[in-house]
Amino acid sequence: MKPLGFVAYHGPSLHPDGDGSDIVAIVTTGKSNNVKTGNMAQLWILKADQEPHDAKNQGDDGAICGKCPHRHSTGGACYVQVERAPLSVYRAWKRGRYKEGVQADMLTGRNVRLGAYGDPAAVPTRILQSLTKAAKSWTGYTHAWESLTLKRRRSLRMLMMASVDSLRQHRKAKESGWRTFRVALAAKAEKVRKEIVCPSESHAVQCVDCTLCQGTAKAAADIRITVHGARAGAFQV
Repeated sequence: MKPLGFVAYHGPSLHPDGDGSDIVAIVTTGKSNNVKTGNMAQLWILKADQEPHDAKNQGDDGAICGKCPHRHSTGGACYVQVERAPLSVYRAWKRGRYKEGVQADMLTGRNVRLGAYGDPAAVPTRILQSLTKAAKSWTGYTHAWESLTLKRRRSLRMLMMASVDSLRQHRKAKESGWRTFRVALAAKAEKVRKEIVCPSESHAVQCVDCTLCQGTAKAAADIRITVHGARAGAFQV
């Protein structure tokens, strides 16, 4: 049976705001029909000992989400429908459908999305670096930008955008050397210097064709997007 992807990491969560419990980071390499991102390989970060909907419902998702304000378990606006793709990926892992270890050849010519579910800061830096090195290009985001150690911050801001939800957070992240991806309540939200509207919103460009969200590895403007998804009404600044 053809593998659906590979297990990039299985071990303790390194999320600075998590509890250190075991996680599994799985890269799916089949065709993605995600309308916004396009056909990218996807990194899913899941609790290793719980199905994702159970972790969410029981408030045990800190190992993968840290203190993200958008967590479902705290009433947040996260757009990921945990009972769908994350659960399917988890159950496929339990059935042995993924190869073990980073499979660089499976990312040749592909763009990879770091964090289709879960915060990539939970995964060791060396693993994330191996994925971005193997792939054609990538996108990545973290809400943990403020809690990281200086060493990890220096490495991860090269790979990922700081996910921010206010102008105050934007300014603080910029002071720490990050490029930012800011979620706003309205399309006409207050603009800041060297920030553009996400091309997916302004020009219907898919992430696979854009790849601006590569942290400081990409010399580009910061990005702003209007809050979206089925739970957008729960978003709070």
